Amino acid sequence: MMQEQDVPMVLPYSTDAPSPKARIWAAAILMFGGLALVGLGGCFLIGVMVSNQTYSMSNAATPRVYFFLGVLYLMAFVCFASAGFLVVVSTRKLFQIIGG
Repeated sequence: MMQEQDVPMVLPYSTDAPSPKARIWAAAILMFGGLALVGLGGCFLIGVMVSNQTYSMSNAATPRVYFFLGVLYLMAFVCFASAGFLVVVSTRKLFQIIGG
């Protein structure tokens, strides 16, 4: 007599687990996204540098200019923090995949 536990259960809606190659590519893309965020944060800091140079020559800095610089600094900080998070998480995942 055959027991029900010996027969593999087939589910028509189930999918296979992702292959290690797919997981490596996903982690590599996340790492690339983190590095791209570093570049974007650098662009925000270039905007700060240009704004500081422009308004330091004319001495016409208004509260709007300071608000604009604050927003640029905030966006640069958010980009760098997000980039650090993505790089750390993706590196950890890559080492987990490679290590087994």
